[in-house]
Amino acid sequence: MTGTSLLAALALATALSQFHRAALGVVGPELAIDLGDGPGLLGAANAIFFLAIALAQVPVGLALDRIGPRRTVALLTVPAVLGALLLLYRDRAARLERLQAIRQHVFPASLLRKLRDHHPHLDEKDSFLVARALRQYFLIHAQMGPQALIGMPSKVVDDLWHEFILDTRAYAAFCGRAFGHFFHHVPASSTPRGTCGSWE
Repeated sequence: MTGTSLLAALALATALSQFHRAALGVVGPELAIDLGDGPGLLGAANAIFFLAIALAQVPVGLALDRIGPRRTVALLTVPAVLGALLLLYRDRAARLERLQAIRQHVFPASLLRKLRDHHPHLDEKDSFLVARALRQYFLIHAQMGPQALIGMPSKVVDDLWHEFILDTRAYAAFCGRAFGHFFHHVPASSTPRGTCGSWE
């Protein structure tokens, strides 16, 4: 390896190291939403990251002296790659599980009866169609993420969502299974026209 190549490799490694150190601060707000916690958990994660670096200094240094840099890097790369693949698989499996929870969710008959009481022109079949539309709305939200602003398809679908939220325990349990966080309903007056919460 020439001096220029070695310098380029070291510069790239330093850049990646700095990126990993600063990444948590950049993705903090989204990560807090995904984990359902606040700054305390993010601070603990950052502290664990730097603690792991500190604890690795001695064994990595000994490995560099005894078996050389190539074998040391190879040995450290294997678990890192395997861990990344495991996290990728776990996140994908969790996402598919949440989408399946939405698709399989059955709204109680009492909830659909309340919807028909508010909209007497709807029959039982119509209420099932409204429930399917609400599930589709939830699926879009789950796929696009908590920061996305999604237009409500109609007022009657929004009304069913209102009735669902009134059963707070059932709704909170559903949100945990379907989204991994509480999906708040935002009134149309609080959002830009044509986005989440509006149905015009």
